[in-house]
Amino acid sequence: MSVDYENTAAIAVTVRRKRENGHLSRYRQRSVFSQGSSSGFGARLTQMLLILILLVGVGGAVYLGLWDLPAPTQTVEKVIPNDRFAR
Repeated sequence: MSVDYENTAAIAVTVRRKRENGHLSRYRQRSVFSQGSSSGFGARLTQMLLILILLVGVGGAVYLGLWDLPAPTQTVEKVIPNDRFAR
């Protein structure tokens, strides 16, 4: 597969000229961050998912913080030789 770099450069120049003349400005009229409140389905779905993730995270943290986890109880017997103690 070969790439025609001359054609790629020509396309880039054409797009740059159209952008400078305002032909492509319609694609940049709206920004996700500049909208105050959006009532679209995708925006509401995103908000609901973020709220759900936040609630699950906070609920999980509270649950782990309040969970009375019992300490393991097991008898361990190990013989330690006297040579290991300093005199």
